[in-house]
Amino acid sequence: MLNREQIEIVRAEDALEYGSDIGIDGADQIYIYYFKDPGKLLEQDVVDICEAFGEYMISAYFLNDVDGPYEKLQGDEKGGYKKVFLHGESQQLKREMFRLFIEGDYSPYLNRLFLFKQKIELDCRKQIELEDGMAIIAPILDVRAIGIFSKGIDLVRLFQQITNTELLDTIQETGAKSRLIEDHNENLRNEIGYLVDYKTVLPKQIFKKPELYDFYFTYFFHCYEDDFINDLNKIGQLLKQESVKLFTPHSYYETIRKFIFKKIKQIDVPYAELSTGITEKEYGEILLCREREKMDFTDFDYLYWYFNSDCFIFGDKESEISILAIKKSLSIKNPLENWKEVELFAANPGEEWCPWLKDEEKFLAELIANYQ
Repeated sequence: MLNREQIEIVRAEDALEYGSDIGIDGADQIYIYYFKDPGKLLEQDVVDICEAFGEYMISAYFLNDVDGPYEKLQGDEKGGYKKVFLHGESQQLKREMFRLFIEGDYSPYLNRLFLFKQKIELDCRKQIELEDGMAIIAPILDVRAIGIFSKGIDLVRLFQQITNTELLDTIQETGAKSRLIEDHNENLRNEIGYLVDYKTVLPKQIFKKPELYDFYFTYFFHCYEDDFINDLNKIGQLLKQESVKLFTPHSYYETIRKFIFKKIKQIDVPYAELSTGITEKEYGEILLCREREKMDFTDFDYLYWYFNSDCFIFGDKESEISILAIKKSLSIKNPLENWKEVELFAANPGEEWCPWLKDEEKFLAELIANYQ
């Protein structure tokens, strides 16, 4: 399995510059995967990468070498490169080719491109423009890291399969069922930001690809109640997942004083990783953030309970609404009695629902229009 600590997501504002520098344009997503040992490629790195991307490994470009072990494989010669076809080949062969691709007989940077979801002819001597349904790996920094570029392929789903053994170890050793994690590289922020627009507010459509999801609605403050633990547990069972992340895109601020001077410091909020078997008491403690002074998840207007890109909950305190998004491809019918489709929710949002809105009727009508 890929190790989350070895993965970095390229920020959206850096994506164009980064892609141009490496000779690849048009990516929706760019990941950097750092190998465990900067000095050499370990067998475990090869196994992890090939297990995650095996189905995408269609072809590779190698610098021409008549003595190269890839010469015996089916492929085409193009402008000093050998394009090797890997579709339908064994995982063992793909591992051998990937290892050769990264280490190379020459500079690995010259072995420019690896893996396409579609067999699209490219001139690897020129700038590469990604098309829909295409994924590319390119070596960077010799064998220290690789860049993974994609367009039209949800690579986020692949990275969601990463297991977090550190969390499981913490649960087994201490009995704790939650912990706070600093998102220094903004990996989680970027993962969720790929799926939603942080700047859009309800009743507008906040999901970037709403056609992929079924949506269910409930009163926001239900997500603070003890019954919500049952919801997390049921979703976890459906997804066969043992943890969920509680995240806010907000920051908080502290006043720092020195003598007569003071300044305001912005502090990014860590996210919490919870076991889906967490108790009501433990959940209450993480909501109020007992581990950390001056921070409280209940202070923030926007919260996400994030299982993976296929299923997560958006909570909006301002409108007092939470939305459960489930990928349609999962064919999961709503298993939660407290959650309703948008028309049913709008017809009866509950007596407790009383957001500070000028026109609740108009708000609910727009909500229906955007989330039907």
